[in-house]
Amino acid sequence: MTPRRGRKQLAVLIVEDNTDLAATYRTLLDRQGHHVTVVHTGADAVTATGSHVFDVVVCDLGLPDMDGYEVARTVRSRPQGASLRLIAVSGFSRGTDRTRSREAGFDAHLAKPLPLADLLDLLEA
Repeated sequence: MTPRRGRKQLAVLIVEDNTDLAATYRTLLDRQGHHVTVVHTGADAVTATGSHVFDVVVCDLGLPDMDGYEVARTVRSRPQGASLRLIAVSGFSRGTDRTRSREAGFDAHLAKPLPLADLLDLLEA
């Protein structure tokens, strides 16, 4: 996939415990011209968002240490958390899962396998 021209380069944090999947997301977003950081645990996501400025966090919900809902609540509780775009990505995608992610502070919820076009559309919105 070729980079979309004329689009803003974003600082994106990928939070995904599956290292192969995280590497795939990184490669695809790097090719679109975004600056991508990858972490594999909720605790690392909380640390990263506290010490770096990101435009977008793409977060798996089923993480090994704390779930993505807790990551979202923690990030949103910070002063800079209101301006950050949070996108949940999960195999958990029933109506109740989407409601929980919205209540936790996510702006959007994408089902796995992640449709790249949908993610790129959300990043460009």
